[in-house]
Amino acid sequence: INESNLLKEIGADIGAIIVDSCSTDLRSVADLYELLSGTNIQRSDLIAIIRDDSTHMPNTEQIMRQLSLPVINTFFTTHSLTQTSGTLPSMSLPIQSVVSALRHYQSTCVNIIFDEKYAETVSEFQKVALSEGMCVEVAIHVKNSSSTVAEMVVRRLLLSEARIVVALLSEDTWIQMTKALRSEMVIAGRFVFISMQDQRWTTSRRFIESWPTFEQHLISIAPKNPINHDEEIKKLTENIPNLSLPNLWLKQFWSSAFKCHVDNEDMGGSNSFSRFV
Repeated sequence: INESNLLKEIGADIGAIIVDSCSTDLRSVADLYELLSGTNIQRSDLIAIIRDDSTHMPNTEQIMRQLSLPVINTFFTTHSLTQTSGTLPSMSLPIQSVVSALRHYQSTCVNIIFDEKYAETVSEFQKVALSEGMCVEVAIHVKNSSSTVAEMVVRRLLLSEARIVVALLSEDTWIQMTKALRSEMVIAGRFVFISMQDQRWTTSRRFIESWPTFEQHLISIAPKNPINHDEEIKKLTENIPNLSLPNLWLKQFWSSAFKCHVDNEDMGGSNSFSRFV
């Protein structure tokens, strides 16, 4: 950031504070509260928030609104927020890609399942589908990520004789849907799901454990030139020793991040960190 010519010209030097969300709304709220009440950092010291976690976190977003700081998302923003921008285009781009996939498979009608994270996105999808001459037979709002709701959604899809289903779901809801498809004993290949690809499909232990028993067809929409996350992580770990950060703090931070995002287990002591590196 500080290599920017504009910042050099005005003599500004911007620091950064990392808050590891662990993809959890309440943890993020607690961390932000601790940051502003348990340190010498004041609200006036903050100039912006760069958000790199696309998890649906309504309480965290409420705090961001109260802070009245500009927010930059590094992912597709699924609903409009005040003072929020992003490094990626609006959701209209992946929506167009989903519709293009439907056209490619010569589908004229489609069913949608969506959760709270994509409540605004589904309205835009319906408009685009209508403009392309496609009908939306059923649009089911998955109100929460409980197993009961997921099983009810699967039963509704079966009763409506749905075949192709556009799934706009966050991580927890997806996991419950994969379990519900098994518990409702849906025959293999009964549904064709179309969804935007999530990098956590291949990095989250919960997804890795779910995919072997997922027996439905899945068409994922992904960037034409995807990021090689394994390579990026390798670069990051190689650069860590050169960062001017306290070694003890760094070890504790990455140990915690490993357990939250990769291992999902508390190995205790230094084992969790040593497994990460």
